[in-house]
Amino acid sequence: MCTFLPAQGWSNDYALYILNSKNVVEGHDYNDTGFQYNPDAFTYSPASFPPPGLPVLLAPVYALFGVNFFAMKTVILIFYILFVAYTFIYLRKYYSDRTAFATAVLIGFSTGLWVLRDNIIGDFPAAVFILLTIVFLEKKKNIIDWKTSCTFALLIFINYVFRPTGLILFPA
Repeated sequence: MCTFLPAQGWSNDYALYILNSKNVVEGHDYNDTGFQYNPDAFTYSPASFPPPGLPVLLAPVYALFGVNFFAMKTVILIFYILFVAYTFIYLRKYYSDRTAFATAVLIGFSTGLWVLRDNIIGDFPAAVFILLTIVFLEKKKNIIDWKTSCTFALLIFINYVFRPTGLILFPA
């Protein structure tokens, strides 16, 4: 947990997350990041990227600490811990507590995920909201009343702002 690297690797879109967070805090156009979009290489990065979920989540951190990798990675770590905890909570409905705990620990300490907690990425917040949405859907078997429908719509929207491609998980 206290082994954050002092900087950020170059293998991700973290710079755009931070620049978008800066724009949210300073009230600038969300997409005015200085990123030079290449329409001939549109598969590399779209003109409007990333979705606003993580930048809005990081905006208070940016407002308080500026570009501080430790503070921003702490937000990701909190969601990593929530992801593992919610995985345990979800699995214990179907398996014994011991099996659910062992599975959550194996997931939480798998090297493939463990190294990701040291990056400024939206995957763990997205995973937390996907799990919350799944738990909500399982509890509310029928979406009949307007409160349940609005809550479900809000959860779907939150999923969309973190990972637009995550929307295909629900119909799938």
